[in-house]
Amino acid sequence: MIGCTTRGNSFTRALLGIAADELHLCGDPAAVPLIQEILKITGDEVEVLKLSEKHFLWGMGFGHIH
Repeated sequence: MIGCTTRGNSFTRALLGIAADELHLCGDPAAVPLIQEILKITGDEVEVLKLSEKHFLWGMGFGHIH
């Protein structure tokens, strides 16, 4: 979403303005360098984890997502 010409600005504003102790983002690995650069502004620590495709995501109230 960060690379989208119509929603990228909103995503960046939300990323910089969120009041959270910890934030988990899932997406295209190609976006990692950009997100790291954006978060340098805030001085936040960035940890990148790569999960294999064999892992499942669990959503609150939505059950298991493939």
